[in-house]
This record gives sequence, C-alpha cells and structure tokens, in this order.
Amino acid sequence: MSGMMAGVSIRGCGWLVLTGLVWSAPVLAQVPPKAVTAERTGSFAAQEGGRLKLVTDLGSVRVTTQPGATQVSYRVTIQADPRQADAKKLVDQFSVSAKGTAEGVSLTGTVPWTSFRGRLQVSYEVQLPRRYNVEISTNAGNIRLDEIEGEVILNSAGGNLLTRNIGGSARLETKGGHIIVMDVNGSLLATTLGGHIYASQIKGDGTLRSGGGHVTVTSIGGRAQLITDGGNISLERGGGTVTATTAGGRIDVGEAAGAIRAQSEGGGIRVVRLAGPTQLQTAGGSIYLTSVQGAVRAATASGGITAWIPTSVKIQAPSELECSHGDIVVYVPRQLPITIDASVEGGGEHRIDAPDLPLKILSGGKGGAESVRGEVVLNGGGERLRLKVLHGNIRLRFIEDFQALYQRILKSHTEAFEKMREWERSAREQQSRKQEELRRQEEQWKEKQKQKQEEMLQERRSRLEEWSLRMRETIAGRIPVNAEDQSKKLISDVKPQYPDEARREGVEGIVWLELSIDKDGRVEDIHVIEGHPLLAQASVDAVRQWRYAPTHVGDKPVAVTTVVRLAFRLK
Repeated sequence: MSGMMAGVSIRGCGWLVLTGLVWSAPVLAQVPPKAVTAERTGSFAAQEGGRLKLVTDLGSVRVTTQPGATQVSYRVTIQADPRQADAKKLVDQFSVSAKGTAEGVSLTGTVPWTSFRGRLQVSYEVQLPRRYNVEISTNAGNIRLDEIEGEVILNSAGGNLLTRNIGGSARLETKGGHIIVMDVNGSLLATTLGGHIYASQIKGDGTLRSGGGHVTVTSIGGRAQLITDGGNISLERGGGTVTATTAGGRIDVGEAAGAIRAQSEGGGIRVVRLAGPTQLQTAGGSIYLTSVQGAVRAATASGGITAWIPTSVKIQAPSELECSHGDIVVYVPRQLPITIDASVEGGGEHRIDAPDLPLKILSGGKGGAESVRGEVVLNGGGERLRLKVLHGNIRLRFIEDFQALYQRILKSHTEAFEKMREWERSAREQQSRKQEELRRQEEQWKEKQKQKQEEMLQERRSRLEEWSLRMRETIAGRIPVNAEDQSKKLISDVKPQYPDEARREGVEGIVWLELSIDKDGRVEDIHVIEGHPLLAQASVDAVRQWRYAPTHVGDKPVAVTTVVRLAFRLK
C-alpha cells in the first residue's frame, strides 16, 4: 500500500529503520513523544596508553577525554517510537557488550538483523584518559572526538567526523559526511565519498581524499597527497612533496619545500612559491606562478599562464610553459641571467610582445598563418625557459619590485586561508546552535503532539458515538454483514494511495470505515469510524470505487452495511 524502498540508506543522525532489507532514515519530526528509552552504562579501570575499540551497528558517538583519568566510562542511550508494536522489545533487542581486554576496553552494539523490525535512535557517550588510543566504527551516525594524545581510527558509514587535536597518527573514513580535524601530530589518512575535508596542521604525511567535496589543509609537514573528484584543493604550506588532483575544481598551493605535482580537469591552478621541481596541468583553467625558483613544467588546454620570477634567485634547471588557447605572460627581473625561447604556433594576429627586452626573432613574424619563434638572452644567458602557445600571445615584461608584489600576493593567499579557518570555527558553532535548536523543536513538537493526541481522542469518541447511532438507525433498513463475510463478495477493489503529506509527516495507522452497499453491490455511502484525517480521505476515495457481488436473502438482493479495515504502514 505504501510502497517499498529497495537497497540501503544510512544517515548520520543515528537513526535506523529496518523491515526485512528495507532501511530508511526519518527526520526529527518523526521522533515520538515520551519515547521508550533504555540506558546501558558501565566503567572500567584504565591505564594511560590503552585502547578503546567501539563497534556498533548504529548510533552517534561522542568521546570526551580528561588528563590523568583512571577509568573508561560509557553511557549508551537507546530510544524507540512508542507507536511501534513491541517498542520495549525493540529497545531490549539492541545489545551492548562491554569488556576489558589486554589492550584496554571493547564496546560493541549489535542489532539482531534476521529478526529486527523497527526504528531506533542510539547514542554513545564515552569518557577516556587523555593519553589513550581510539578505534571507533559505526554503520549510522556521527563521531565526535575531543583532544586526545594517542592514535585514532574513526569509521562511519555516512556521518560526519569531527575531532580536536590528535597526538598520534589518525585514519578517518566516512562514506558520505564531512571530516573536520585540528592538529595531527603524526600522519593523517582522511577519506570521504562525498563530503568536505578540513585539516589544520599535520606534522607527518597527509593523504586526503574526497569523492566530490573540497579539501583544505593549513600545513602538512611530510608528503602531501590531496585528491577530490569534483571540489577545490587548498594547501597553505607543504614540507615535502605535494601531489594534488581534482576532477573539476581549483588548486591553490601556498608554498612547498619539495616537488609539486598538480592536475585539474576543469579548474585553475595557483602556486605562490615554487622551490622544487613542479609539474602543473589543467584542462580548463589558468595557471598562476608567483615565485618561480625551481624547474617548472606547466600546461593548460584552455586558459593562460602567468609567472613571476623573483630577483633573489637563479634558475637552476630548464623550465617549460605551454598553453593551447590563451596567453603566456612572464615577469622577469632585469639582472636575472636567463635564456627565453618563445614560440607562437598559430600565427595570424598572435605574436610575441617584449617591448623592453632584447627579443630576437628567429623565424616567422611576417603575419599570415606563419608561426613565430623568438629568443631573449639576458645577462649573458642562463637556464632555458621555453614558452609555447598554439592560439594566443606571449608577453614578456620586466618586474621592478618583485618583493612588494610577492608580499601582496602572499597576503591575499593567507587571507583566503584565514577565511577557511573562520569557516571551520563557524561550522563548529553552527553545529552547537543546530543541536540546541533541534532540542527546542523537539520539545515544541512533543507538546504539539500531546495536544493533537487529545484532540484526536476526543474526535474518536465523537465518531464512535455517531457511528453507533447510525448503526442503530440503518439496521432497520439494511442487513448488517460482518467484515469477513462481506470481504468474500468483493469482486473489484482499488488500493488507497498513501498521501504525500502523511508520508512526509510519518503518519501511519488503521482506518475503519462503515459502508452502505446497495442491492447491486455498489458502495452507496461511506462513513469514517476511526482513523487519521490524512489517511481517512485516501481510504474513502479508494473504497468508493469498490464493487461487491449482491447479497441475497432468499431470491431477492438486499442492501447491507459492513465495516472495512485499512492499514497504512511506512516501510
């Protein structure tokens, strides 16, 4: 009647609904008043350096830490909708197992998947010593972790992961939520299939992957590998090699002590300071290089390239800049020893423009479709910088005050990262405000539901009284037939359509109708005995189209009255 949703859907709110293999996640408005609730609590003696291993089939997890604490304590809260059949049994079916181990503490929450049918909300609150290791896995829920000095492993099937400072290495994985982590003293591996990743300072290596969100990091002390299938990538400082790959976003790198390799399928690339070998490639954006000091290989298919070479360096290796559709603009200091090899392949109106530099045209340059190739040798020549465009211009300019320009660009880059840090602080504050607002809305909803229940109870009483009166009035002219016998005469029926509004509000239940059926078996009149108004009208609209075989007394067809029961269930 209500339809079924195939497959699996798990949301990070910690709710799970199962009917066979049908899962769904309700909104807050479906949380029932006076939910059936149970708690599981316990504690274990703990030594610093131990490990918590928490595995749960569903539930959000909050972990707090205290310096010098001597025990691990936990509280698990389980809630069920009282409108569900056997709500108390559902709560009891969620099993929590806790035990001390050689490593520390093991905490497990399980659902009997083969027999469980219902909706539960589960939340964990765990308190640990500050110097402890943590390993947490949940199939449905968020994980939030306070500052901790050990190693961390967090895994959620779809929730958000939020952590403060981590003293060891960390591995964070979620199937669809965001990842926000502050400082990590070791290495970090963070993976999300669809959310954003924000990290502050990572002292070790950093590998961050997102299936479609942004990846933003303040600094990574070791090797950096940043990957996203559709978002932007931002790294302020890299202490080692940097690899950044995005399928459609922009890449921003402040500075890196090692080599840089960046590739974008649809966005621009900007690097403030290049000290090591650098390879940049984009299919659909421009490339900006503020301080070129090492060897560079940069190419763009659709966009320009702009590069500034500082006055205090000497290029140590050959470099190459190439673009298909766009201009190349290079700013060089007057005293730099360098050899520039520039070529414009497309010809036509495109040209090499170097008004103040000693440009020597080696070939072409007479207009038409002929390509142009030129050379600039400054201060006796030096490492070769090769510039090549297919359809565009090459512009060469002297730069008089590179340091001032560099500081302006660096300031702009730093301000961008400050905005990202402000976004992270705002996200945490917004999360707290959201939780408070949800609590307030829940209280309001509970009060509203209480009033609605009282109103529905009164309406039900009135309808029952009216129905009783109508039954007495109609029995005189119609023959009452019980529901089971009359259902055997049903020859044509129409299934009620589950109202969209009822589905959105999580309304389900039973509708009782009294039917007056004429001598030919047609439904002549319908009276609602009991049922939610949103479901009652859908029932009436469907039953009005039903057709029965005539009822006979002797050889004569007669009019009858009967009762029909229709069940609406959200699955």
